[in-house]
Amino acid sequence: MRLAPVLLSLGLALGQLAAQAPSGVPSVRSTERSATKVAEGIYVIRHPDAPNGFPQGNTTVVIGSRSVLVVDSDYMPSSAREDIAQIKQWTDKPVRYLVNTHWHFDHTFGNGAYAAAFPGLDIIAHVETATQMVGWNAAWRKGFVERNAALKQRVEAGVDAAGKPAGDSARAAAKRQLETRERIWSEFEHYQITDPTLRFDRDFQIDLGNRTVWIKYLGRGNTTGDAVVYVPDAKLIATGDLLVHPVPYLAGGHPAELAAGLETIGRMDVSTIVPGHGEIQRDKAFLRSVAEFIRIVVAQVDKDFFTYGTSWGNVAKIKESVTAAIDLPGWRQRFTKGDPDNASFFDNFTYPGLIEAAYAVAWGR
Repeated sequence: MRLAPVLLSLGLALGQLAAQAPSGVPSVRSTERSATKVAEGIYVIRHPDAPNGFPQGNTTVVIGSRSVLVVDSDYMPSSAREDIAQIKQWTDKPVRYLVNTHWHFDHTFGNGAYAAAFPGLDIIAHVETATQMVGWNAAWRKGFVERNAALKQRVEAGVDAAGKPAGDSARAAAKRQLETRERIWSEFEHYQITDPTLRFDRDFQIDLGNRTVWIKYLGRGNTTGDAVVYVPDAKLIATGDLLVHPVPYLAGGHPAELAAGLETIGRMDVSTIVPGHGEIQRDKAFLRSVAEFIRIVVAQVDKDFFTYGTSWGNVAKIKESVTAAIDLPGWRQRFTKGDPDNASFFDNFTYPGLIEAAYAVAWGR
């Protein structure tokens, strides 16, 4: 499955949802920034969604006696700078290491702000993640400018994407979209999107001073190069988008291998799990639910693949078969807790995306 369209569909799926879930129900949307101390010298920062509704990943800050390691740098440069200012309130130690768990923009575009603030910073990524970042980062800048120009032309001409006259509501919506995109571009126009400086292909450890941190690769999952960051003394792991709460991001990647990675984490000495987005997990129950859901869906897709064969036109039939074979209402309720926005995200992104990803893997064997 091509991941750039997956990112686009993710942004669209979130952008079309309401502002927040009912009180007490965790939401796929995020409207507020928060910083939580999860262990001695370890903090997790959650971010509000970007102005266009694109999600911004969680950031984990690990402080040692000599230096600091940060996991994921967020999407908007302004958000990264706000994080940096807060880190400097927590410690006078320099951020020496920044780990990108995977290449998606909402986890990497803040790199430039950290590089500017901390000379000598090492930006660490798996070799596959680094390759993706080098390619997609340049492509994003070019594509964003081109899409802005095309949208501006449509707004000025009063037409829709097909070149037909747009109604009042459509013109107003397009104008708001353009204003939002120009606001985002104002942060990136003169900003250096920064690629990794240190690539790894096997597990290794970093000594921050009286604190050892492991950078681990558990295999392909959400992408081909997902890294996790494990802090043994705190029994904490930051997973990137291998795990997302409350509704997992499963549209793309390598589902069976993702489940295997989650199962590996489930066997580790971990009591705190920081997902790529969403609430900190203090046990492994949610992680195990996600792994089980993936396994059930993938097993049915693999079975149906031999019935329907190698044609994307048959994906709809496979989805019907999977839906009939599993307890889809039960799984939807487990992840969405009945919230309409969460359910919409599950129905339009997570569930169909998982089936398509599993089908793509089966086809490629």
